[in-house]
Amino acid sequence: MVAAARPLRQRSWRGHRLNGHLTFQLAAAICRPMPRRILYALAGRLVMPLAAACLGEARRAVESNLSVLFPGSGAKKLRRLALETFRQFGLGFVDLLEVSEGEGSLASVTARLEEQGRSGELRSIGAEHGAILVSPHLGNWELGAAALSAEGLNVSLVALAEQDPVVDEYRRAARRRAGVETIPVGTSFDSFLRVRRALADGRMVAMLCDRNFDEDRCSVELLGHAAEFLKTPALLSAVSRAPMLPVAFVRLPDGRYRILMGEPVQVGLDGSEQDLARSMNQVARSFGSFIGSFPTQWYNFYPYWPENRLLSPRA
Repeated sequence: MVAAARPLRQRSWRGHRLNGHLTFQLAAAICRPMPRRILYALAGRLVMPLAAACLGEARRAVESNLSVLFPGSGAKKLRRLALETFRQFGLGFVDLLEVSEGEGSLASVTARLEEQGRSGELRSIGAEHGAILVSPHLGNWELGAAALSAEGLNVSLVALAEQDPVVDEYRRAARRRAGVETIPVGTSFDSFLRVRRALADGRMVAMLCDRNFDEDRCSVELLGHAAEFLKTPALLSAVSRAPMLPVAFVRLPDGRYRILMGEPVQVGLDGSEQDLARSMNQVARSFGSFIGSFPTQWYNFYPYWPENRLLSPRA
């Protein structure tokens, strides 16, 4: 995120077509007139199983990722878990569109929280220097930012622009309606300065960090396996003195959402490579707990683990 002279290289994060503008526009058009229960049935029983069948490469990548979380599992179990991952993605997509389209909007988000009032804990943690909310690609992070905003927190979401400009503007507009500021990733040093200003103003700055760029990476151990996270959150913590707080916003079987929180992580002022690595490994331990509890809501539709990525010619 710091002063990129050229676009950050994304590896193979976005090879699937689940974020295309046709997908968003069609889904939004269908969502407007239909009751939620019908949308859930369509997404879970028809649309996402069909997507899993059509997007074979993405489904196989999910199966490969899950094989590390469930060692010794047979092909049938991994296929079932992968299909459940697609299904959960679809249900979360319906929830996000419902809020994004503005019907009931923020009130409907807070009404679906398993436990309301958690914003007080976050406000206390970020009282002095703001807070850096770090999350894996788990659950519904966009809805989570909207929920925190609805509970009265000032939230800035650091986000990579979508490859499809129509989808990117759709997401930005939805965040604006929810009162969430978007800070773009990697465009210039201005992004870094905007994050610093947001933290100085006591805002909650949310970042996804369980993936990495070639220019921004830190080796960690996640669930007993080698992985690579962003290093930027730890650097920001060192220079701003804002703590990192691991969080996730996961969907429960009854349709409500739970906010998961780990222990705050404070990076030393010296910002040494050793301290940055130590801090991101602390974050990884919290992420491991989150992912282990909700493995089919961890959305990586590409070969995530370095040990498996070597087997994928497109990774």
